[in-house]
Amino acid sequence: MIRWSASVLCGLLAGLAVGGGSLAAAQPTPGDEVFAWGDDRDGQTDVPPSLIGRTVTAISAGGYHSLALTSDGQVTAWGYNNNGQIDVPPSLIGRTVTAISAGRYHSLALTSDGQVTAWGDNTDGQTAVPDSLIGRTVTAVSGGGFHSLALTSDGQVTAWGYNTDGQTAVPPSLIGRTVTAISAGAIHSLALTSDGQVTAWGDNDDGQTAVPDSLIGRTVTAISGGAFHSLALTSDGQVTAWGYNNNGQGVVPAALAGRTTLAFDAGDSHNLAITRVAPPVITTNPANQTAAPGDNVTFTADATGYTTVQWQRSTDNGATWTDIPGATTTTLTLTAVTTTDNGTQYRAAFSNTGGTVNTTPATLTVTPTGNGDAGGGGTEPAATSGPELAATGTPLHTLLALAITLLIAGTAMRSRPRTRRDPS
Repeated sequence: MIRWSASVLCGLLAGLAVGGGSLAAAQPTPGDEVFAWGDDRDGQTDVPPSLIGRTVTAISAGGYHSLALTSDGQVTAWGYNNNGQIDVPPSLIGRTVTAISAGRYHSLALTSDGQVTAWGDNTDGQTAVPDSLIGRTVTAVSGGGFHSLALTSDGQVTAWGYNTDGQTAVPPSLIGRTVTAISAGAIHSLALTSDGQVTAWGDNDDGQTAVPDSLIGRTVTAISGGAFHSLALTSDGQVTAWGYNNNGQGVVPAALAGRTTLAFDAGDSHNLAITRVAPPVITTNPANQTAAPGDNVTFTADATGYTTVQWQRSTDNGATWTDIPGATTTTLTLTAVTTTDNGTQYRAAFSNTGGTVNTTPATLTVTPTGNGDAGGGGTEPAATSGPELAATGTPLHTLLALAITLLIAGTAMRSRPRTRRDPS
């Protein structure tokens, strides 16, 4: 097999019939393999043996031909060749190519010095790189049906080739704005600006340039133009599609709901996406609880997008956590808590295939009653009778002895006989 750096993307070799899309791989891994399938009437899925043992870092599929870029900056092309679209120009030999894009019957390459080379069908001037790009640094290229786009380092777009529907007439609304990405459809064009907004122009017979209102106020991070439809990826990993929809390419399938899209591309009448399930999102954190010994206590938590939940406890201020057996619902009830539970923390762990998210911990405080009883709540004042005596700190037995002595003395005085004193 041929080594490549994200084999799942290689379906693009068989699928991007017009869109001129290309996807660069992130980190090549030894042992990755490239696969191409689909229509092979022109050899477009016959990956050349010349790629064996080489690392491919980017691919792009045209109408009926395919391009590959290897880690040494060289381009390999194969498939339909009615207009020389797979005849890589000798001018690229010895130069380092950093990006590639295939149109329907033409090809584009961007070299490390920021210059564009184009070859193949030039019936509509799509391979005639404009003189206006001379001396400027190009950072991205995109091949459409019969037109081409280039993005320069100053964030400006240059378009050339077939213009029957205005697909090469860059809108004045882009003047003074910084464009960060471009994508050419069959007969329309897309641009993404630094503020995360999409501008589209060209053919709109199928609504492919009518950017949806649902994107207003959202930040778009990537775009892709199909034959007669368009795609946008927002910062929350969600895809928006619009335009021609004869095969469902203009709508986002329900299967993508709740998943984060990492990369995507639009083909002639289909789309590809690499997705990841988004982790759950916590909506309710458990609250701290205070109870008396013997009370029952309930903690509640909730999240969206989870498949399992597990409550955990920590007795060392959150340093370590252990699962509570059987505590697998959104509520946790503790029966007859004791003072040994005081200070224990509890949290819920919500999980799905995208990861695990923990709630913030809740602390249980168990406060003993004043008389040591299990029930009640608080200490009642001691009952008193008669006037209150100020506390003096004298021991009780001393006070009792003094009281007895006074009592005896008083009794003796009352029992003494009374005598009359005669006057002298």
